[in-house]
Amino acid sequence: KKKDVEAPKAAPRIKPEIATVTTAYNAVTADQLSLSPGQLILVKRKHPDGWWEGELQARGKKRQSGLFPGNHVKILDRKASGGGTSGPVS
Repeated sequence: KKKDVEAPKAAPRIKPEIATVTTAYNAVTADQLSLSPGQLILVKRKHPDGWWEGELQARGKKRQSGLFPGNHVKILDRKASGGGTSGPVS
């Protein structure tokens, strides 16, 4: 019996990445997101031109999706998400 050796794999699912905003950015067009430092964004796609697509994670507000410059955010390391902060908060 050589069944169940390896389940057929669908298209590889990329785990969504969460990024934190490091630098403020004001949207210039309707399809862009305005960013404030400390906000969290669910990154959906990274374009080669440096613009990323994502969904702003804001509590109590309607979630906004749009484009934003990738150099204004930092991807959070999933392994380091054990709580606690490193260094003083200013």
